[in-house]
Amino acid sequence: MTGLKSGIFRVIATLMPSNNTAGDGFAAQIRVGTGVAPAQGAALAGSPGGEQLSGTSPAANQPLPLTLIDIFSNNVGTVLWVDLGVNALTGGTATFANVQILVEEL
Repeated sequence: MTGLKSGIFRVIATLMPSNNTAGDGFAAQIRVGTGVAPAQGAALAGSPGGEQLSGTSPAANQPLPLTLIDIFSNNVGTVLWVDLGVNALTGGTATFANVQILVEEL
């Protein structure tokens, strides 16, 4: 997306992260950057946005609802991308589903 007015953006992301190992967790955070967006499954790229939130799957693959919010600024006219970074905590493999992302220029 490209800022046209202020270059100040709000991002709200809802998702259902989980871990495939009972008792292991996940961490999720909004990421923003310019240039080419990272491919799915690639290493984390860009700058972290907002707070990193984490949780623990009480049962294998049991998703937990999570909402991430960030406000960031960028130069008007500069193309940028928004992504979600999710990683496993302790062990297992973290994944997420049912993602909805709203990005609006303020």
